[in-house]
Amino acid sequence: MKAFREGRRNFKPDEIVYVIDDSLDCQCDISDIGDIILYGKVSSYCGYGEYYIDLYTPIESIFTDYLITFLDDDSIRKAFREGFLIPRSSIKDWKKLHPNMPTGIHVHKDKIFYTSNEALDEINRQKKIAEKIKERHSHMTEEEICMEEDTDYLKRRGLSKSEIKKYVSLVKTADYLPEIYDLLIRVHGDEVQWKDESGWKTLMELNRPKKVEEVHTEKYYINVYHICDADKKPILIGYTNLSPESIFEMYGDPREYVMNIANKQWKIEDALTTPIRYKNEITRNENGEFVPLFVTQYQIEKGTFEIANGKLRNFDISIDSKHSINQFWISVLSNTSLNDQEIREWFSKKIKNMVGDFFELFQEEIEKLEIRKDF
Repeated sequence: MKAFREGRRNFKPDEIVYVIDDSLDCQCDISDIGDIILYGKVSSYCGYGEYYIDLYTPIESIFTDYLITFLDDDSIRKAFREGFLIPRSSIKDWKKLHPNMPTGIHVHKDKIFYTSNEALDEINRQKKIAEKIKERHSHMTEEEICMEEDTDYLKRRGLSKSEIKKYVSLVKTADYLPEIYDLLIRVHGDEVQWKDESGWKTLMELNRPKKVEEVHTEKYYINVYHICDADKKPILIGYTNLSPESIFEMYGDPREYVMNIANKQWKIEDALTTPIRYKNEITRNENGEFVPLFVTQYQIEKGTFEIANGKLRNFDISIDSKHSINQFWISVLSNTSLNDQEIREWFSKKIKNMVGDFFELFQEEIEKLEIRKDF
C-alpha cells in the first residue's frame, strides 16, 4: 500500500517513511540500494503533493551495513524507537562532512512509502522500464534514438502528429542543420527553434489560434482558500461585483480563510482614492480577543500603505534613493546636518505631497518612529 492512498495525503508529523531519492539510478545493484532508499520522519506537508522529510542516519557503521543490506522494517523501526537512528541535522558539522547528503528532502508523494518492500518494488519497476528502453535502443542507430527523444519532447509540448511529422521531415532534409545528435531544440511561443553559435533561430512555425483575451466588466477579482490548505485550493475564485465588505462578512475570519481581492478599477492616476486590493488579517480587540480585521491597501508611485479601522497599518514609502519610511523606522542614508526633529519635519513635508488626505495618519507615525542614520 502506497503512502498516498487513492491520491489522498494522510501522513502525520513524525511518521516513519521510506523515500526514493530523486537522483534514482535504475541500473543500481542491491549493494547500492542504501544510497537510493532513504529513511526518515515526516516533518510537514509543503503543498502540491510534496512533503518535507527529516532524514535519519545510524549512529554506528556496523548498524549501517546491517540496515542497508537487509532493509528490515522491524529492525529499522526498532532503531528509531531506541535512538540508534538519529536526525542528520542533529550531527555537528554534518553538512561539512557530507556535502552531498542533505539533512532533509522535499519529495513528491509518488516517492514516499511505508515499507522498504514498496520502495524496492518501485525501484524494480523503474529498472524494468529502463531495461526495456535499453533493449529497444540496442537495435536503433544513434540518429534514431536522438530523433525519438526529440519527438517525445515535442509530444510533451503539445505538438500534433502532423506537426511532428513535419519536424522529422525538415530535420532529415535541411542541409543547414547539424547532425541530429548535435541538434538542440526547444518550443518557444508559436515556434520550434534550434540553436547554433549565435543563439536560437526559428526552425518551424506552429499554427496556433490566437488567444482572445476575455473582457470582464466586473469590478473585482477574488481568491479565497482555507488557511490550513497548503495547496491553496480556492473555495471561491473569479471576477465579481460583490463589494469587498460583503465578501469579508462571509470569508473574513483569518483563522479559517485567506482572502485576497484585487481591484480592477485601480489606476495610478487615482491611487489615493481607489485601493489596489483588500485582504483579511487578525488583530486583538480591547478585551484582548482575536478578531478579524478588514484591510484596504493603497499603492502609490513611491510605495504602498494599508488602512484598517481608520488607522495606518503596514506602509513602506521611498522619498528617494536615500530617504524612506516604513512602519518600523525612518531611514536616512545621506550625510545630513539636520537634527532628529528637523528630519521629522522634512519627512512630513515630503510625505504630505504623496499621501493627500491620509497625511494626518502618517504625521502621527512620523512623530513616533525611530530615526536610523546609516551613511
